[in-house]
This record gives sequence, structure tokens and C-alpha cells, in this order.
Amino acid sequence: MKKKITHILYSGLGGHGSVVYSLIDGDKNKQLTHHLMFYGIESLTEDYRDKNIQGALRYDFIHKKKGIDVISLLKVYKALKKEKPDIILLHSMSLIIVSWAYSLLNNSNLICVEHTPNEVKTGFEWLWTRLSVLLSSKIVYLSEIYKEEIKQKLGSLFEKKKYVVNNGINIEQYTCPKREMYKEKINLIMTGRFSEQKDQKTIIRALKILEKEKIQLYLAGTGDNFVEAKKMVKEMRLQDKVHFLGYLNEKEIIKYLGKSDIYIQSSFGETMSTSIIQGMASGLPILATDIKGIKHMVNNDTGLFFQPKDAKHLSELIMKLYTDNNLRIKLGENGRSYAIERFSNVKMFNNYYSIIR
Repeated sequence: MKKKITHILYSGLGGHGSVVYSLIDGDKNKQLTHHLMFYGIESLTEDYRDKNIQGALRYDFIHKKKGIDVISLLKVYKALKKEKPDIILLHSMSLIIVSWAYSLLNNSNLICVEHTPNEVKTGFEWLWTRLSVLLSSKIVYLSEIYKEEIKQKLGSLFEKKKYVVNNGINIEQYTCPKREMYKEKINLIMTGRFSEQKDQKTIIRALKILEKEKIQLYLAGTGDNFVEAKKMVKEMRLQDKVHFLGYLNEKEIIKYLGKSDIYIQSSFGETMSTSIIQGMASGLPILATDIKGIKHMVNNDTGLFFQPKDAKHLSELIMKLYTDNNLRIKLGENGRSYAIERFSNVKMFNNYYSIIR
């Protein structure tokens, strides 16, 4: 009999959804029965609803009020009681206590998946991390570096079965068009939430330095800092060069990546960026901030690095790839091969399944 797994994840935009749907899609032989529980202050996105319908996936959505919301926690417990999962795969660490309570009283296995970059964790998020180490049966970290950082932080508390599983995507869905060697103009792109963790502002400042060049920037995503970024573009008079795409579903992301020439990931903290994997799978060279959470994914064969908030350095790297056609094409081709080798969602599922089994 197949084991039933309940994935608990955030209801709005973010990395949880891309990981969970890629994981389910990697289950090619339908070895598990999947149920999704969405929880958060944001409404369930239309893209998630469509994916659930298309994949015939059972799901629940539990809306949370801001602050402490005991009623929503009770709803999570009741939903788990109704589903009776054999395994809880917990992506939203704020639900560690209610998930542990259910697993303890109903003989289920609780597996936590840590997503939040250590550099940007709040005090509460470090509390959830500590509780996940104490209460879960197993923990999955997205990279070896991330795991070691937590080990150093927690010290003797760090005693449990822990695993490292890289994120993965369905590489076959990502087109890698043959790009022109010589281009009169180039398109830059970054996909991701406009949050404190991301740094779209540095890209905008770099483009201001290069405003006389034939370069266009496409920024996909929404979030708390979206309005501020649009205001910044207006003040810099870059409206004809910076294009805000809003929220994109995966098909739309694939389309825009296919039309782009360089992928930029400007962040203050990362764990395992699905956006970078998507960029590499599309055959794009990567320009990324020089931080631990990115350097374990991108190397000198697939991209170039700039320091956080260093718009001048970023502008120089953009021009380097703009003018050095061979390097731009070579990094993109290397990235595509690297993504196929390391970041397949089938490989990701097999790793998770071995842990579950």
C-alpha cells in the first residue's frame, strides 16, 4: 500500500511551492499519495489552484490571521486528522509544534525541510529551527553549507538524522534556444519576491549606470518592496528600460527566460534558489551576489559574482557579458549541462523517497 504524504507549505508566493510541485512531478512511478496543505496570511495563488486541478491533487487551504492565530492552528490539526498521513513533510516551520503534536499522537513521521536562509532568519525563525531539531524525526537541508551553518549555531543540540537534498526542477520543460553570438541589445532578467531577502534595487542602480547602453531589464514577482522598486525606477527615469512583470506562473517564466540573455540573482541570503536553477536550465549565464547560499550552486564555469549592494561592479559584469559574446554563450551552455547533471526533479524525488522509505 502506498504511503500518504502531506506537504505543509506557505499559501503565497515563495520557494515552498516550486519545491513541492517539482518533488511531486518527480514521482514518475506514483510511489506516494500526495496531499497538500497550504497555510498563510496570503490567499492561495491561482497558479497553485491550477496545478492542483491539473495534477488531480488533494489539498486544503487554511488562512491565518496576522500574529498569533490559535484557531488556524486547530484547523491544521483537524485537517491532518482528516487526512491521516503516514508522513508529514513540513516546509512551514512555524507549524512545527502542531505538526509534532499530530505525529506524536497518531504515529506519523514528521520530516522538516529547512528553507529560510540563515543570514536573514529572525529570532522566531531560529526558534522554529531549534524546535525542528528537537521534535522532528528527520530533517532535510537544501545544501551541505546550510547544514554546517546550523550545526555551528546549535552545537550539541544538533543530534538527529539529517540529510542534504538539493532542489530540482523538470529540466525538460525549460527550453534552451540557440542564442545569437552577436547581439545589438540584450535582456536581463531576475525572478523572485520583492522582499527584504532580495535586492532588485542594486540591479536597478546598475542599469542607471548603463542607461545609454541597449539593455533591457525584466523583473518578475511581487511582494512588500514592489511599490518601492517601481517608485525608484520612476525617480531614475528608467521606465523605458525596466519592465515589471508581476507574478508569473511557471510557463510564463519559461517563456521570458527563453527571451533573455543574462540571469541575475541579487540577494542578501539564499538557501537553494530555484530561480537560479531555472536560469541555468534555460542556458543563461548567471550574475549573482557573492554569498554562501549561492556559491554552492554557481561556479566560475557557470557565472560571475558581485558583492552585495555593489551596483558599479554589477554594471561592469553586465558589460563584460554584453561585449564578450563567447563568454556569455559558454557560461550559459555550461549552466545548462550543470543543471541537467545536478538539479533534476527526478533525482530530487529519489533522494526524498530514500529518506521516507
